[in-house]
Amino acid sequence: MGMFNILLDIVPNEDGNFYFDNYGEPFLYALIGFLVVFLGICILILIIWLIGLLMRKTNNLAAITQHKQRSAQKKAEKAVREDQERQAKEFAEKVKRGEISEEEAQRALAEAQAQAAAKMALAAGETGGEEEIPTEVVAAIMAAIMAYYEKESPKAEFVVRRIKRL
Repeated sequence: MGMFNILLDIVPNEDGNFYFDNYGEPFLYALIGFLVVFLGICILILIIWLIGLLMRKTNNLAAITQHKQRSAQKKAEKAVREDQERQAKEFAEKVKRGEISEEEAQRALAEAQAQAAAKMALAAGETGGEEEIPTEVVAAIMAAIMAYYEKESPKAEFVVRRIKRL
């Protein structure tokens, strides 16, 4: 205990100024300062690490980004649906006027639906993984699928969610 009291002994000088009688007290203050700063940095590192852990566990706030994607996808689907209805009416009018046959109108409508579905899939961001597939390729694939299923059901409705390269 005597050694500790010696470390904290402050002696006034003849002119009334205080100074450290020995080197123990300034070293103690420096040690306490270093410890406070070190603990503060450790607490900051821990807080940042916990925030990172929280972000990894919650998938980087995926709920917010999914909501934005869903709203954009709904808008794209509505626009595509309106475009398909407009094209169906145009083809029906052309058939009535005799400009094209009903079979040609069905083929053209199937191709237009395939292109519209490709646009919808591109707008939803669901067509490609790491590599982006060109729109023309997606439209050709959709048209081929539509032509294949046209034999079974003339009004085949489907949505291609994903196209992957093998």
